[in-house]
Amino acid sequence: MKKRNFNREAFEHFLQQQEKQELVEQLGDLFERFEVVSDYYRMALRSGSREILTKYKDKLEEEFFVEGDEDELLEPDLDRIAHFIEEFYSLNPRVGHVVELVCFTIELVCDFEDETDDYLEDYFYEYFEGLFEDLLDRLQREGKLRKYKIYLSEVVQGMQDHALKNPLLEVFDGFYS
Repeated sequence: MKKRNFNREAFEHFLQQQEKQELVEQLGDLFERFEVVSDYYRMALRSGSREILTKYKDKLEEEFFVEGDEDELLEPDLDRIAHFIEEFYSLNPRVGHVVELVCFTIELVCDFEDETDDYLEDYFYEYFEGLFEDLLDRLQREGKLRKYKIYLSEVVQGMQDHALKNPLLEVFDGFYS
């Protein structure tokens, strides 16, 4: 027996076969059962998007400041951080919220360095350099580079002597030169 391939096309066909009231009930159930679905629709309807941004900032901050057995800070789990950022992106937030979340996370890297007087592994910095570059690329595609220039400049310039400062300055200068 051949297994049916369930893809977007098949899903759309399924949806077209449903009655409107059934779809409303199914989406309502998904909204109640899955936080990410609720967050997605709250962002789409612009109803509580600031609270959702704050929730993701809190999740990220918790990942940066995990204490070990001897009250020392453990190195953040980059996989979990990347997961939260990708999950936030999947909610299709406004670009301003993306800028704020990325800059907040970069500031958390600096805060971690300040707290521990230690540097993170190279792959950690490479991830955030790529994240910043992707952000600027998106701003460029959407014609919003100019709008965020001062804000982004202040974030990067305010990093003092942190490990991310020079790589982010190079990325910044590449887009704003």
